[in-house]
Amino acid sequence: MMVCSLLLNGWLLAALLGFQEPQVSPNEKALAQATPMTRATWRELCQASLGDARPVTAFRLDAQTKIREGSRRNEGRISYHYLAPDCLRFRFSKDRELGRFGLRSKEYWMRENDEVIWLKTRDYQSDRESIEEMAALAKNYLALSDPKHLRIDRIALLTEPPEEASPAIGRRYRKLTWLSVTSPDFALFGSNDAREPRTTYRVDLGLRPRDEEHAWAPEVAIIRTVSGGGRRSKQAILLRLYAYREQDGFHIPFELAVHSLDGTGTAFEQEPAQEVWITEADLRPDLKVEDFRPEG
Repeated sequence: MMVCSLLLNGWLLAALLGFQEPQVSPNEKALAQATPMTRATWRELCQASLGDARPVTAFRLDAQTKIREGSRRNEGRISYHYLAPDCLRFRFSKDRELGRFGLRSKEYWMRENDEVIWLKTRDYQSDRESIEEMAALAKNYLALSDPKHLRIDRIALLTEPPEEASPAIGRRYRKLTWLSVTSPDFALFGSNDAREPRTTYRVDLGLRPRDEEHAWAPEVAIIRTVSGGGRRSKQAILLRLYAYREQDGFHIPFELAVHSLDGTGTAFEQEPAQEVWITEADLRPDLKVEDFRPEG
């Protein structure tokens, strides 16, 4: 009788364990809470990016750049290596290269000619900020190139396009399908919120019309940090993405423009603050943290 009781209890325990609710990932939860049309739009976006089951974790790029600061214009070539989440190195000229292999100040460096300078003191604050700005651009480019691997907190279709996008992209913004995604996998340089351990970002994606070339690929991305209570912060950037091509199995933009908010903080500047024209790209480079030390 005792044996039967033990067997029965064991069977009941196994049955109860078998009927436990399965673990649901944050992405599954966010998509389950979205409307059917939102989920369908998300699938179209992921399919438009192509790619495989392996997430993109690094890249190597060569590009032409143009940076506008007030009335000044700086143009040049850049060689750019990135390894998620924190490693990068970039070179604007043969004689000057900047990079980091971690987030601590002693892991930021600059090489001028054959001399390595560690950017630990306040004297090099502007150089560290240049590195952080390039790291934010790299993280955003990676996220937009491989959206299917984003961690999603919330997702929804917008019923109206963001009005602040109008000056930067004109009437075009009303032709796009706008999908809003909240995720920790983006970055915004200069935001106080971005220094928090798990900052989340609201990203409003303007997707290309279904009847155009590169349908459903992101043409515009408006990136903001999400402050307490889920509110959008006042700091933001707008990215425009052009010239999609297939590279290493992914469908990625080879031209980018970065627009800043104007003086009112309610709309984006018509003229981009930075433009990038990629000439060579590798989304599957064999990079390690050691490659981002100045001697690497």
